[in-house]
Amino acid sequence: MMRPAGLLGLVLLAACASAKPPPPKAKAKAEPASECGGALREACVDRALALAPAKDPRVVQEALRLLELACDADSARGCSALADAYGAGSHTENEPPGSLPASGGPSPEAVPVAQKACRLGSKDGCTMLSGWAYTFLRPTSGEADLPRAVTLYREACTGGEPEACFAMGRLSGEGGYEPLRDIDRSARYFATACEGGHADGCAVLATLTATGNGVAKNVPAARTLAQRTCEAGSAEGCGVSGVLAEGTAAQLAAFERGCEIGKSRSSAFSCAQAAYRSRADAKKSKELYEKACTAALQGKEAPEPRAGCVVLAMQFDAGGGFLVPQDDGLALGLYDHACAGGGANAFAARGSYYERRKQVAKAKQDYARSCKLGNREACEPTRR
Repeated sequence: MMRPAGLLGLVLLAACASAKPPPPKAKAKAEPASECGGALREACVDRALALAPAKDPRVVQEALRLLELACDADSARGCSALADAYGAGSHTENEPPGSLPASGGPSPEAVPVAQKACRLGSKDGCTMLSGWAYTFLRPTSGEADLPRAVTLYREACTGGEPEACFAMGRLSGEGGYEPLRDIDRSARYFATACEGGHADGCAVLATLTATGNGVAKNVPAARTLAQRTCEAGSAEGCGVSGVLAEGTAAQLAAFERGCEIGKSRSSAFSCAQAAYRSRADAKKSKELYEKACTAALQGKEAPEPRAGCVVLAMQFDAGGGFLVPQDDGLALGLYDHACAGGGANAFAARGSYYERRKQVAKAKQDYARSCKLGNREACEPTRR
């Protein structure tokens, strides 16, 4: 072994002799995720939710921290609560806790967290995805983002959200999103929505079953399904039930029930059908026609009295699908009720109805009335 030489060697030896042993290494700080890992993750969610109602931003930030850790540890409930907080804008420093982002839609951080919550089995997470998909499909401003809406609806449907499956059925059906259009696929989505308890999904499935469109045709099964759906509170289901019911009394009962529900445009079709079938009772028929006119516009401001009846009349005049088959009598009943309101467009529309059926004298009379009420196009045959 070589010895250090001279003064330098003595200095090194002295330094080594006097040096203190290094202090023991401090224990590594626990990883943050372990605070809410394993069996502790649900306890973290409970702590976070207990802190959430507080107005103190520090407390809110602590709640978010706990939810983030719980979500990282694969807590479905934690991810769902975190996505909800993100979606409400609680993650931003410049917005008060619980406020909505200025965009009115989900924050960029919220969507992937809700996707994870949905994949982990959180019903609330899937419901959030479905709701946000609608904001992409029907934005309050700007253009629709169909691909993103489809992605979220599809994930939410896979996670068991019936509303999302219903939306996917619409998007993949006739008149839907072109890259998805496939009647068989659409029928499967509606069937899944129906199995999940979505009443309107069952109504559409009943229609498809009655017509054999995308599924095997089975009218008795469709009739039973439509009746159950109507009883569950679906106006569309009542409309389908009325079309499929055997006997005038059963048809009228179903249409009246659909009209009473009044929760969707489908109720307008049921009201119109019930009004026409009740025409022997003038007072009752008039009341039902009034409901049809109102429901047809879905709360929109009417351009003239009973404009909704003109809208419905034109659909029954031309034939607009299973719930609105072509029906001359019903169309004329709606035109007559609309004209009783004195609207220029109503007379012009009924004049067109008569003209197309070669009832020239009646057509001229209605056009003249429309012209007198201010509809200049009705004044000249060439312009009509």
